[in-house]
Amino acid sequence: ILGQDEAYPKRFSIWSALYVKNQWIGAAVNLVPRYAIESIAFGSIIVVVLYLLATRKDFNDAIPLLVLYAFTAYRLLPAFQQLFSSATQIRFNLSSLEVVEEKLKTAESTHVRDAKLRVSVNKDRVSFEREIELRNIRFAYSTARVPVLDHFNLTIPRNSTIALVGSTGAGKTTIVDIILGLMKPQQGSLFVDGIPLVAAKVTAWQKQLGYVPQHIYLSDYSTTASRRILHSVCSPNKSKWIECGMHRESPIWTSLFVRSCLTGMTPWWVSVG
Repeated sequence: ILGQDEAYPKRFSIWSALYVKNQWIGAAVNLVPRYAIESIAFGSIIVVVLYLLATRKDFNDAIPLLVLYAFTAYRLLPAFQQLFSSATQIRFNLSSLEVVEEKLKTAESTHVRDAKLRVSVNKDRVSFEREIELRNIRFAYSTARVPVLDHFNLTIPRNSTIALVGSTGAGKTTIVDIILGLMKPQQGSLFVDGIPLVAAKVTAWQKQLGYVPQHIYLSDYSTTASRRILHSVCSPNKSKWIECGMHRESPIWTSLFVRSCLTGMTPWWVSVG
């Protein structure tokens, strides 16, 4: 429809060509030891033959020894070829192994850091009983000539509902991002119950927020409604369902049940969001 059929092939063609090049170089290098070992083996036999011819008067006496050398080389040649081939493959794939090892170490350190962070978040929970206040906020994007927010003030009492209305570029999303702790203003602060939200408290604050973005993406395969909502929980249990309103008396479950009657799908099973 957009006439961009070649956009993605062009994007990946460079990396595909590089991958293919590395593969055939690796295959060629993998075959080099085989022919090198064969050349060394047969060259050694020729050297032995010449040596025996030079040192023995009767060559017939050297034939059994020559046969022994040839048979030994014939039997050992495949083993040496396999040895060098394996060594070449290990060296060829070593870079990939190092990348995977680095990722595993990073994942492990991230897991440990997240575990410590969860403990810290639970301990340093941000108290929110009265209001959220944006006080004297000034924020400008690096590519903009003028700030999108300048001396901006906003107070949101707890249990209240507000709507941010304005033209494109007026700063609606910027305000939300500042409240979420995703952006830090160049001037002013976000206050929660009169206490400024410092950097050390941002993660704890974000753990208390619920957010539906402007644009969402849900994977194409079908999954349960509970996993759609509890996407951060690997094995949601009953207490988590109740906490998020996924019990049979909840509006969410009722809505899904009505949908199942219209579509024939099970209430807990939804697809494509």
